[in-house]
Amino acid sequence: MKRIFKTITLATTSVLLLSSCGVVRKQDQFVLSTFFAVGGSADKQQYTKMLTLTKESGINLVELTFLSGQALDTALQVCEEIKLNNIAQDLTQYSGFGDQAPPFTDQIAEQTVQNLQKYQYNIGFYVWDEPTMEQFENTAKIKQAFQKLAPQKLAFSCIYPSYGKYDWASGRYPIYVDTYLKTVDPPVLSMDYYPYTDENSQLVGSSLWQDLGYLRKKSLETSKPFWFYFQSVGDLQNKTPEFMTVEKTKGQMYAALCYGVKGLSYYTSYGALVTESGEKSENYDALTAVNMRVKAMGNFLLNKTSQAVYQTGLGLRQENVYYLDHLADADFTVDTSGTLLIGLFTDAKNQYMLIVNLQVNDTQPTTGSITFPQSVKATDFDTGQTQQTSTLSLTIEPAEAVLYTISNP
Repeated sequence: MKRIFKTITLATTSVLLLSSCGVVRKQDQFVLSTFFAVGGSADKQQYTKMLTLTKESGINLVELTFLSGQALDTALQVCEEIKLNNIAQDLTQYSGFGDQAPPFTDQIAEQTVQNLQKYQYNIGFYVWDEPTMEQFENTAKIKQAFQKLAPQKLAFSCIYPSYGKYDWASGRYPIYVDTYLKTVDPPVLSMDYYPYTDENSQLVGSSLWQDLGYLRKKSLETSKPFWFYFQSVGDLQNKTPEFMTVEKTKGQMYAALCYGVKGLSYYTSYGALVTESGEKSENYDALTAVNMRVKAMGNFLLNKTSQAVYQTGLGLRQENVYYLDHLADADFTVDTSGTLLIGLFTDAKNQYMLIVNLQVNDTQPTTGSITFPQSVKATDFDTGQTQQTSTLSLTIEPAEAVLYTISNP
């Protein structure tokens, strides 16, 4: 759950193609984005340093959040100069957060569209960040106003995780999600979840899996692209790294890919990738390498269908709670002492298996094997090497992932 806001817009170089009514028709590339890429100083030289480093790290969309007036204009100008797609937010004019928003009128919508249309790399409007149920009607109203005036752009909103106002214990979270989908009908289904509250937090056993499982289910039911915000800083308010590591960050990214997400967003690149003074962070190079691999995997899986998600080491009840598929029903068996997350994808020709080691705090790799009922051809995504086997041996470093194309021999 954030303590801030966001925005989105689309252009001729957009990351989405929209129909005339604003419904996503096709997403043509995997989105790797960031919430809060620059601060509020409005210093163009510093913005240029920060946004250039952000783009060079592999990010292809920035959300210009917590900016208004001259700071937002400066950021938009820099994005034009370096050719970086962006989403604009202005909490003083048209963007809502939680249960609050400035008064919105048709005149504000028209002026906003007019002001932003000169920016080719502005691809949308950040309509509302984590709206409460009481604000769904207003979220829909703003979304519809922008869709009518600028149907080629994205009217974006993002919903609460289950540790916010709406939780699973009360039964309110699925009601919240379902009502949002029915009332707002967003072009993209987006959610944030930040699982690391301290240095001892684990991905294994996190309620993150319940949220991801339900959002994947609704994404498949509604045919809406699923985007996910992951945690990259320990101090969410001040946006400083604290106890976050590269392993904790990339473990979330690879795990989300297992759930068929079409977009990932840093919360936040400011602090994780780029320092407050506009320099590379200590983890910049390592995270850049992760970004490039995640984007490559995301683009490879972009047009594949998410068929199943499995997690090892769980009982039937936990699998149901997490909206997972039952590993006992899979057409393969898994033998491992660690905790693996397995995303299965299909297209007209093959199956694709993404396997993630969720033991992000370990120092030793997880080993194991996957046994198929017959011999298959397994092609490694990274190396391109193919092996014909009925048992696929696994050695996966903590927070790492392997991706295979599985085909008939």
